[in-house]
Order: sequence, then C-alpha cells, then structure tokens
Amino acid sequence: MLYVVIFVCSFIAFGISVICGGGAGLILLSVLNRFLPVIQVPAVLSIGTSSSSFSRVIIFYRDINWKIVRFFLPTALPGVLLGSWMLTYVNSLWVELIMALFLIGNLPQVFKSKDYKTEGKELGISNLLTIGFFAGLTSGFISAGGILFNKFYMKIGMTNQQIVATRAANEIVLNIVKLILYIYLGLFTMTSLKIGIVVGCAAILSSYIMKKIIPRISIKWFYTLGFSTMVVSG
Repeated sequence: MLYVVIFVCSFIAFGISVICGGGAGLILLSVLNRFLPVIQVPAVLSIGTSSSSFSRVIIFYRDINWKIVRFFLPTALPGVLLGSWMLTYVNSLWVELIMALFLIGNLPQVFKSKDYKTEGKELGISNLLTIGFFAGLTSGFISAGGILFNKFYMKIGMTNQQIVATRAANEIVLNIVKLILYIYLGLFTMTSLKIGIVVGCAAILSSYIMKKIIPRISIKWFYTLGFSTMVVSG
C-alpha cells in the first residue's frame, strides 16, 4: 500500500511539474518526509528526478538550449558537492524547517499581477555561472528547487518546452553526481532505493502522458502554477 500511495503521489507531482516547468521534488518532499528519515529524502528524489530528466530530454530534445547547459554545469557541479556535504552536517529538524520556509517564502510570487512574457534578453556568462552554482547548491541540499530559476530562463525568451527541456538536460548530470555522493555519504538504504525506483517509474510515465499538454499552457500560468505548487508543498 505504501508503494501505491507513493506512486500515485509521484505521478501527480511529476505531471504538475511538466505543466509548470518543475516543482515535483518540492511537492514530494512533504510526502516522502512522512515515510522516510528526512536525511534520506534527497537520495530518493534524485532517483525520481534522474528518471524524469532522462525521459524529458528524449521527449523535448529539439528544444534544449545547449548554450545554457554549457555554462550552467561548470559551477553547478561544485554547488552540488557543497550542498550534499552540508546535508550530512545539518540536523534533520533544521533541514525540515529550511525546506518549509524555502517553499512558503514564494507566496508573494503567486499573487504578482505582472503578465510574464518571454522578454528575449541575453543573460551574460557570469549570470549563467552564478545561476548554475546556486541551482546546484539548492539541488544538492534538498534535491529540489530548480523551479526557482525558471524566471531567468523566461528572461531570455525561452518557451515552456524549452525551459522544461533545458532544465532536464542540466539536471541529468547533477542527479548522477548526487546519486554517487549520496551513496558515498551513506544516505541510501534498501527501503529508500525501492521507493526511489517507484518514484522514478511514476516520473517516466507522467512525462510521456503530459507531453501534449505543455504547449497549451501560457507563460503566465506556467510561472504562477510553478510558485503555487511550491507554497502548497511548504
């Protein structure tokens, strides 16, 4: 019964994340925290998000912005290393508190009246490197949070599909590194591995079912839904 509940929740979470450009990990944090020690949750999420990213790269391959991928990874990888290291030294209660504040803190974004349109601006290399580091740091610490950086993708004129595809390409490498680190740091157990596989299967199925819906979502709703899922998760 446990695995059925997790599969259904994961399928819904990753379905929502396709529509709003991410957030599945943040939604699942509150679910997985009920079944696993909080320090093992990022390891489980890494399996699920790795599976999701792999399937999305296949589905949306033509929409990947390789320039962003090229400048994102050099600083994202050190960020992941630092975030994963921090996870092993921080009390689990503090991790839960930080997660909750991290999510609820996005409430003002939900009610912004601005019409978010792709602006077509060029982000400098230094900006991309900075975004990469903080995205990696957040990802390594809680194995989620990439949706926070969707706004930067929108500023350079990327569509919904391009954001989903480019983020997936970025996250494949990060998730592989995180999995290796979590295993090395002793954060995996047989239970967390089984749950991770269940989450991964749900993620792949959800990506293929939802691929026809995302082109119909406006950029404004794409942005608003993303922050709404984060607040609800908190």
